Amino acid sequence: MMPYVVMLGPLPPLVGGMASVMVNLRSSALSRYCHLTVINNGKTTPEGRPFLTGAKAQIRLLYQLVKTIIKQRAKIVHIHTCSGFTFWRDCIHALIARLFGSRVILHIHGGGFIEFVDSQHYIGKLVIRMALSWVSRVIVLSSSWVSRLKPFAPQAKWRIVPNGVPIPPCIASIDQLQPTFLFLGNLGKQKGAEDLVRAAQIAIRKGFDGQILLAGKETTPGQSNTLERLINELNLQSHVRLIGVISGETKVNVIKSADCFVLPSHAEGLPMAMLEAMSYGLPVISTKVGSVPEVITDGVEGYLIEPGDIESLADRIFRLGQDVALRKRMGKAARERIERCYSLDVVVKRLIQVYEEILEDNSN
Repeated sequence: MMPYVVMLGPLPPLVGGMASVMVNLRSSALSRYCHLTVINNGKTTPEGRPFLTGAKAQIRLLYQLVKTIIKQRAKIVHIHTCSGFTFWRDCIHALIARLFGSRVILHIHGGGFIEFVDSQHYIGKLVIRMALSWVSRVIVLSSSWVSRLKPFAPQAKWRIVPNGVPIPPCIASIDQLQPTFLFLGNLGKQKGAEDLVRAAQIAIRKGFDGQILLAGKETTPGQSNTLERLINELNLQSHVRLIGVISGETKVNVIKSADCFVLPSHAEGLPMAMLEAMSYGLPVISTKVGSVPEVITDGVEGYLIEPGDIESLADRIFRLGQDVALRKRMGKAARERIERCYSLDVVVKRLIQVYEEILEDNSN
């Protein structure tokens, strides 16, 4: 008999890596293993809403969770979480789920979670350690996360399940003489959008004659205007453009028409946008942060640089911009890497193994 599983995480119209993970899992083969109910725990109230409006939304979410657990007698509650308020809220949901007899998984995303833990005072760290140790399993995205977090909570039952993406039937052509380099992420400093604009100026001086497109949302108001001013100040209007938030078929078409993916982040988990770009056969320029070095081998699927190293970023943009054969070779390796290790089918199999392990473990 298939177990009932309740999964909590953000869903569209919210954008971002966690929402992409949720969409992929909801439509995956996971539903052939279990009765899967997905609950949207993403922010649904408008910015600047009164506190009472937000509180009512959280109460409705909690009521929906309890009602679903009771109605379905859910064996597993799988909570996708990250740092800040989201984690504290999800700790309450985990506690409620355990009280109603469900096994609980905390599935940690977001490049800032380790820094979030480090920033807490004694009580905060104690609560986080208790939560991680108390749930049935804690899923992280890579072995580097286990290495860094296990000393903090050695009693937690750590498991590694990377993000995964569907394998598209076609790949990008990546053969333009005037190539398009695509940035896909939020426009804050953490993702390195400003670094990319400054690197573009240097690459153009070296002879880069392509386009750099920056797609994504603001994390704080005014980031788009700041980048636009920088583009104008550096006289890059003919080479660098902001194209806003893209999703669905528009995002697919933009990725397919690109020649390289660039994400010069200062902090990361395992970026979904990078995995999606690689699945279409795009080479990658990124940084040695988070789980990225476990996906990209420097010089094979793309290039890795130190975060904030604008000179090296410009050099890699110029190199790949000049060499179609290099882009094709790295893009082919990127696609093969996704097929072997980060396809949605591979990831779902690993997740099912975690579910089966929990259900067979009488100590939970």
